[in-house]
Amino acid sequence: MISLRASWMTILAVSFVCLWLESKVSASPVLLPANKEDDHSVVPVDAVNQNVTIEDFELGEPLNDEELSGNMSSKVPSGSLSGKWSNRIRDELLKKLAGGDIMTLDDNKNAVIDRNSLWPGAQVPYVISASYTPEQRRVLGYAISEFHSKTCIRFVPRTTQANYIYIRRDLNVGCWSYVGMNGNGPQDVSLPDYCVSYNYPGSVMHELMHAIGFQHEHQRPDQQYYITINYPNIRPDNRQFFNPMKSTEVNTLGLPYDIKSVMHYPSSFMANNPSIPTMMARNGELNLGNLKGFTQLDIQKINKLYSCYSG
Repeated sequence: MISLRASWMTILAVSFVCLWLESKVSASPVLLPANKEDDHSVVPVDAVNQNVTIEDFELGEPLNDEELSGNMSSKVPSGSLSGKWSNRIRDELLKKLAGGDIMTLDDNKNAVIDRNSLWPGAQVPYVISASYTPEQRRVLGYAISEFHSKTCIRFVPRTTQANYIYIRRDLNVGCWSYVGMNGNGPQDVSLPDYCVSYNYPGSVMHELMHAIGFQHEHQRPDQQYYITINYPNIRPDNRQFFNPMKSTEVNTLGLPYDIKSVMHYPSSFMANNPSIPTMMARNGELNLGNLKGFTQLDIQKINKLYSCYSG
């Protein structure tokens, strides 16, 4: 739901939730190695973990066929879900995000409405940080393989494309992404360690769905017919992350609301008191969203947005 080039120096840095996060704000830039062919000539470290080294900003090899096979034979530590969905979010960084894990531009566009924000030909060029472990690369490969096997979206290694995503481990400020292709060159998808989990690959799929153009399910314009929001259990400055979007801002694609969607946050999202839900389905269901992967409706929505099927 991101380019950290010079333009980022005007934004301060970011943090997440999507599932998730912790961060630290600083301010000095880090230069990429000169021999790396990449448009990220300067990387601000506003919100980057202070222990990050220059190697963390190097690009790795594209995911290989084995990693994209969909086989996660090696487990990756999954960490604590409570931490990913907790209130431990830096206030000053949250203000830079929309919906908790979406970075915005001044001219922020929603790909569901603005067709120019869709990736041409359903192909998303990507580069990836070199610092991911082999096990983490398998999780990333599994998430991407789910797009490849169930939709017409293809994540392809970047060659000379001007617009592409940069999948980054080094920005230890949470899971986040822009929505759709922003058209301004490389754009980051932040996936630090606790967002790349063997048990919960849906966190990666969630951010990649932002990157191809999707907003949060729980912020659909028709939200009120399917869920109720317990605003008293949400801090006033966080209530914006529960507000429904306008029908002029997002297109539901004519498909039903999906309380189990990988794009739906859980019932405990940003709760002042975690024992009390902030959201619940109108039928009383509290098990909202999921971190395992796509629902059938998620798949239908991707395929419809990108016109994967003719006729």
